[in-house]
Amino acid sequence: MRAASLPIYRSRFERVEPGKPCRLRPGEGLVAGSATASAQVSAVNQVETTAALAWLLAYPYGCLEQSASRAMASIALPDLFPAAPATGPVADALRALTASELPEGGFAMWPGSTDLWLSGSLYAGHFLLEAERAGTAVDPALRARTLAFLDDVVRGRATAETVPVGDRAYALYLLAGMGQAERDLAKAMATPRDEAPLVRLLAAGALARCGRAADAKPLLDEALRGDLRAGRLGWDFDSDVRRYALALCVLNDIQPDHPAVESLVAAIRGRTLPEGHWGTTQNNALVVLALGRRKPEPAAGTALVELAGGRRERVSGKALLALHAADLADGLTVSADGGPVFVAWQERGVPTTVPTAELRRGLTIRREYLTLDHKPTTAVRHGELVLVRLTLESSQPRQNLVIADLLPGGLEIEEASLATRQRAATTTSSGLCVKATQAQADRLVLCLDVWQDTPLTYEYHLRAVTRGAFQIPRLRAEAMYDPDTAAEAGGVGQFTIE
Repeated sequence: MRAASLPIYRSRFERVEPGKPCRLRPGEGLVAGSATASAQVSAVNQVETTAALAWLLAYPYGCLEQSASRAMASIALPDLFPAAPATGPVADALRALTASELPEGGFAMWPGSTDLWLSGSLYAGHFLLEAERAGTAVDPALRARTLAFLDDVVRGRATAETVPVGDRAYALYLLAGMGQAERDLAKAMATPRDEAPLVRLLAAGALARCGRAADAKPLLDEALRGDLRAGRLGWDFDSDVRRYALALCVLNDIQPDHPAVESLVAAIRGRTLPEGHWGTTQNNALVVLALGRRKPEPAAGTALVELAGGRRERVSGKALLALHAADLADGLTVSADGGPVFVAWQERGVPTTVPTAELRRGLTIRREYLTLDHKPTTAVRHGELVLVRLTLESSQPRQNLVIADLLPGGLEIEEASLATRQRAATTTSSGLCVKATQAQADRLVLCLDVWQDTPLTYEYHLRAVTRGAFQIPRLRAEAMYDPDTAAEAGGVGQFTIE
């Protein structure tokens, strides 16, 4: 049975004070069998980023950056994701890097693409640095090629176009972390007072990691007195959260007791979304990395956990109680004794009520089911082809959009690549650049850019394979690196196969 709506994600993080127990009951409002849930309880604050990790692990798409983000977050919280070396997000990310590497250096966004993704390539280098630090074996040849590419970025020769100074500073810091010292370049980039504060911070961090901590300290302090949000860095995915998290990562590495640490932590916490995470894959990964490396404050209390069947658990000191769906069937209650304790909870599942209202935030999307002579239909005969027309309109040109078109039951995607299938080709409007297509069992996923602010269409075919009447499901479009840009439609009516 296919879902008529995309899964929703819910999470919660609580500081539980003595005398004020926290009660959680996952699964409410979700289709039975579709929900997964987990919770973590600790007497020290080591669980505030577990919602971000859980969100990343459930994120349904997987470009180069998204694979690296899942891996970096799992590296930062190894107690919550003890995967074997050959499995899990780290191994998946290493395979993604290999599949996306370009002959001339750097990486593409998707396997099979030949376009260099500069920002994504630097982020892939950051993942390799963190993987090495965690003890993961990295292919020496891949490491050497990545170092050579980072060096080209630092020297401004990685592309035919001018390399943004933000990318050069980031690459410089990564090179230093991987053992390649560029002291003179680092000092030269950290010194100019008219440079963006985050650029100066990354360069000062590189200088410190090159063994020049005394020279780096005044430059680091001066950079931190500036507004880290100031200055255009030329990054594909930029945000206040990303900048603060990168800055905190630098301080964790070179001066974890710096007075600016607490203000950076407060700035990151102040930008937590109501869902309990930080909105995009890269934001979440860097926050998990930044906050996860901090030494938690000593435990002041003991957590008392009540579960189904009268089961009780006590959690104290640095211990972490990780609970899974089977443990949470009847919910849980967490109380604190002697001081505050901390609980995090996450769940994901298909809602029992399918939304029907349209969502329009910078995007509009609609779907039409058509016969092969372009007449609207919601009823066909078994074995017939159905033409699906998706129409997307954006208020402005945008990059890195994703469309998830859920399929009604009884219909399967007709593979356009099969020459024996008649009239099964896809068609795309000019102005719509499709970068990756994933034909899954229950949906079509498109990753694309739009270059016009007029309605653009994408057409593909389905074949009717099972008789019956099926719910017409939802359709969603969103900007992968801008959570506020999204559209939804559909969820009304039935599609009949006779």
